Amino acid sequence: MIIQRPYKCGLFSNRTKTTNSSILLLRSRSKGGMKMYYVIQNKAMPVEAAELIEELKHDDNNKIIYADGPSTFDWMKETKEWMKTDVVPIGTLEFVQKYLSVVHNINTMNPIEIPKELRLPHLLLRDYKIVQYDELPYNGQWFIKDVSKLKQFSYCGSMDTFFNDESFKQYSNQLDPSHLYQVSEIIPIVAEYRVIVIEDKIYGIQFYDGEPTTMPTSKEIAKIREAVGRYSLNNARPRAYTIDVAIIMSSTNKDLRDLALLEIHPAVAIGTYGCRGSFLPKMYRLGLDWYLKHNTELKT
Repeated sequence: MIIQRPYKCGLFSNRTKTTNSSILLLRSRSKGGMKMYYVIQNKAMPVEAAELIEELKHDDNNKIIYADGPSTFDWMKETKEWMKTDVVPIGTLEFVQKYLSVVHNINTMNPIEIPKELRLPHLLLRDYKIVQYDELPYNGQWFIKDVSKLKQFSYCGSMDTFFNDESFKQYSNQLDPSHLYQVSEIIPIVAEYRVIVIEDKIYGIQFYDGEPTTMPTSKEIAKIREAVGRYSLNNARPRAYTIDVAIIMSSTNKDLRDLALLEIHPAVAIGTYGCRGSFLPKMYRLGLDWYLKHNTELKT
């Protein structure tokens, strides 16, 4: 089965298309202190974006801007007022990538996936590795994903079918030999949750896929806390990020269950799945900081 992921984790689910570069300044009061420009992708505004706007209005130093699409940043580049690191774009990955490219000359948003200090058997619960193209398996059942860029191709199933069946050739032939790939054992996922972490503190554990009545147990939450604690020792970690986790369960014995880490992502172009609060502006700002200060290229 081919899983060609769209910008599923984008705040606006990739529903906003690039139009023209006009913007509307909604609010620009300032009584001192550093101004923060929050450029929010226009149209198809979800509830969580409306909540973010309400939180932004509590601080007079915040400027809120609606932007029609990524082309807005081409206009912004011509105005030196906008050439600052205190601009926070809120929208799809395409929208944020355009900002980073035009304003900061950062042309690739590198994935984190699962950092090496968290690739422990009891946190992964599966065979998991990052490999070169020539190390991809050609048989067996695997989940593979291009991890050289965010939200690229992924596939789950028989590798023999993927590489040899004519109906899949259009996909297997498109794999880039210069890219890195995640190769992961397929696990029986029952439910998936997104953990919101800001400055090493958990702000939310939000359901987003699977069976919503299968909730993390206290033991499984302890594993999440362990992962956050271990990652806090990494000085290059994002100061705001998400951890996607999966609850896995035996098909024959529901008492046999556990929690596995799926991936980590800086708090940029993400869905919070109902997690709201006064921390949202800070979360998006700190998430963006990782791309501005680190944006570390993934290694095997």
